[in-house]
Amino acid sequence: MTPETPTPAKVFISYSHKDREWLERLQVHLKPLKGSLDVWDDTRIRPGDSWREEIHAALAEARLAILLVSADFVASDFIIGEELPALLRSARAGGTEMLVVVLSPAMLSAVEGLTEIQTVNDPREPLIGMDKVKREQVFLQVATLAEVALRRRQTAAPPPIASAPPPNTDCRDYATIFDIHVRREQRVMPVAYAAVVLTPLVGLALILSAWLSMGDGDSPIILIAAVAVGLAAFALAYVLMNKVRERYAALDFCEYMKRRFDGCERWDAGQLSEHVRLAMDFLRKGMLKS
Repeated sequence: MTPETPTPAKVFISYSHKDREWLERLQVHLKPLKGSLDVWDDTRIRPGDSWREEIHAALAEARLAILLVSADFVASDFIIGEELPALLRSARAGGTEMLVVVLSPAMLSAVEGLTEIQTVNDPREPLIGMDKVKREQVFLQVATLAEVALRRRQTAAPPPIASAPPPNTDCRDYATIFDIHVRREQRVMPVAYAAVVLTPLVGLALILSAWLSMGDGDSPIILIAAVAVGLAAFALAYVLMNKVRERYAALDFCEYMKRRFDGCERWDAGQLSEHVRLAMDFLRKGMLKS
């Protein structure tokens, strides 16, 4: 008997239309997960559809909500008056998990319930102030967290929206997240180490080649240029070596945290809170800077 294919879990993206470019970038990072995620945003509403009914239907089915928060998001009457309250009610009942990405400085404290949600990036470091690499890393982090959050929810129907206290977070989700990071670092490290070794060798080869090809009466300009390029290669190798040390430190930390969270069921509330704080601080800041 062929096993049933799990129904893709609905992911609802809440955003301001003025932040459309950020939505499109997030969609790129979520696309590899399309087999397990059904990503919904209001660009899927067709001409002639009742947009309000379509949005409320998607809200009711959502297992995960990703909020792209900006000043325009906070200023949207529909988002703050209808989308966000429905998502918060479902989150408190355990039906919807939420990820918040802070795009630009915004008065989060003025929106009831918004500060209850853990943000992916530090609100003091919004995406608009990051360089392209760090922005891409944040979106990659969102996709990773989305995959983990929905892995255990793919076959479970969401409970009805209601008022109820949030359930305890499954701490083993963090073990899965760190396992993903460990495997990623293990793939990257051989390439990074090879770059550290080869870069100075290339520089040395350039210098030797220029020196050996010099003849009597030849201008030293080529040799001088080769020496300059060679020295730049050595400097680059030094920078790369420092980066490799940082990656090794990140790998060691990820392996340590994975081992710790593998046994998290035995922790008391204080231990769990401290480890979750360390994990989120590392995932939000440490990985983005490494």
